[in-house]
Amino acid sequence: MNLKFLHRPKPRQFNYKPLYYDEHKEELEKLKRRYSDDEKNDYSNRIHEGFRRKRANSFGVVSPTKILLTIFVIVMALYIIFHIVDKVVIKLLGF
Repeated sequence: MNLKFLHRPKPRQFNYKPLYYDEHKEELEKLKRRYSDDEKNDYSNRIHEGFRRKRANSFGVVSPTKILLTIFVIVMALYIIFHIVDKVVIKLLGF
């Protein structure tokens, strides 16, 4: 007789092997590929590098117009809230 309710499954095992990343070596290989004679690879590499640089430069940069717009929206929201609250308080207290 096989008792299935007493069977305990074994824990899941993972075969994770960490990879070594050498940033200097990767940059050197990119430069070698960039200045190689392969025309087809050259265009796609330029496009990829351009997108990567643009994304890296724009990360964390907030434009002044976005900051001013945010401040304006917050000030207007506070004005509306306090204006409405003031009218409600005046009506409730009967001033």
